[in-house]
Amino acid sequence: MKKIYIISYILFFIFATFATAPAQTQEELEQLLEIEARLQQFLDEWNSAASIIQYARCENAPELDERLQHLDAKWNTYYQAQQMDIAADDSLLEIVGSIQVAKQNAEQLLEQKKSELQMLQDFRNAELTLPQMEDTYAHMASTAEKLAMAKQLQPKLEKLKAREQLTFAGIQANYDAAKAAAEAMPQLSERMKKIEEHYIAIKNTSEKIQSAAYQPLIQRIKDYLLSFAAVAVILMFVNMISSKVKSIKQAKEAAKKLQQFLPENQQQYPTI
Repeated sequence: MKKIYIISYILFFIFATFATAPAQTQEELEQLLEIEARLQQFLDEWNSAASIIQYARCENAPELDERLQHLDAKWNTYYQAQQMDIAADDSLLEIVGSIQVAKQNAEQLLEQKKSELQMLQDFRNAELTLPQMEDTYAHMASTAEKLAMAKQLQPKLEKLKAREQLTFAGIQANYDAAKAAAEAMPQLSERMKKIEEHYIAIKNTSEKIQSAAYQPLIQRIKDYLLSFAAVAVILMFVNMISSKVKSIKQAKEAAKKLQQFLPENQQQYPTI
């Protein structure tokens, strides 16, 4: 009797196990299918975000960044909640791997847009700054010229030179940033030419300021006379050349007029 009881208990246990197993398997299968569908949705969202970022203007980088952060928060929350179930299924892990690739692609594209936006901002800053600094440098050059007139003003002149060097370092940084932006974005090349013009003008004025130095009055007069004499010699030379060219033209004109009065048979001159 005891033996029959044990056998009956074993059969009941086996029956109960097989009776409940299909229900549990169906429930697990439905859960896995639900997770798979949600993972596929996340994959589509990350791929869509990457596509939008790729073709967006760099000015839209802040809005794109906010959108990507929102998607990343949703993804992390869901993945952490379903991590155990995902880890138990190879097909789900494969989809998660694809999501990580798409996520990384979108983030890299966003960083590129941020970099382009920063370069564009640097370029615009140079466009605004350099024309203003050109006027500032003209004033600094005039001040340096006045300070160089008196020996007792030399300390102020040296301070002006030092301040100009620091100022030019900032201008150089602005120019280099604008140049890098123009190289990365060819559509800025035409606007870059204008920046280069301002930069060259500022650089020439900078060299003029740095070369300013006190000279005694006699030396300044001497330099002025030498420069005046040099200009006079150049003008005299130009005038002499102009006179010679004019004389040659007049001689040719006279020869043509004289040839018109000669008989037709005498217009041909014998040649040796």
